[in-house]
Amino acid sequence: MGGDFYDFYPLDNGRLGIFIAEGGNRGIGAALSIALAKGFLMHTVRRNLSPREVLQRLESALGPLLESAGGDAATHVAYAIIDAAGGTIRYARTGEYPRVVVSSALSAEQKFEIPGTGTLLYEGSAHLRTGDTVLLFTDGIARRVRTTGPTAADGILKALAKKRREHELEDDLTNSKTTSPP
Repeated sequence: MGGDFYDFYPLDNGRLGIFIAEGGNRGIGAALSIALAKGFLMHTVRRNLSPREVLQRLESALGPLLESAGGDAATHVAYAIIDAAGGTIRYARTGEYPRVVVSSALSAEQKFEIPGTGTLLYEGSAHLRTGDTVLLFTDGIARRVRTTGPTAADGILKALAKKRREHELEDDLTNSKTTSPP
């Protein structure tokens, strides 16, 4: 029990909030902390806060639960806001995973420490163009495409998103298990 989780939240002005959590298959404790985070976000995202502010508030409210296993075993999360009309994605995340990849854009991340917690938070944004693919993923994808490290998975997924064809992205992911990285 446990594992990864995602949800989305319709926001004002046609924007979309997306939450993804890396639970790491650590049992019912991880599953419950993710469920509490989801409940917390249902109310917090309505306040028109930046992704960084949302995760800072989440960490303040639920930090001990999310970090209960400590270190690498902690539950890591990401929250992104996609503004299709404005052509942007803004996101914040904790931990190496979850990750955010945009097919045509580089997203420079800034690293911050959430005051009083020691938790590192990564914040980024990218401009979106027509036809772009946005991927939010956990370490399960990296394991599936047999990579080591988040930047290797980022490169493979970005290349797959760029060469998107008529078939499903899932087909590309399945095929990448048998080929070497680009």
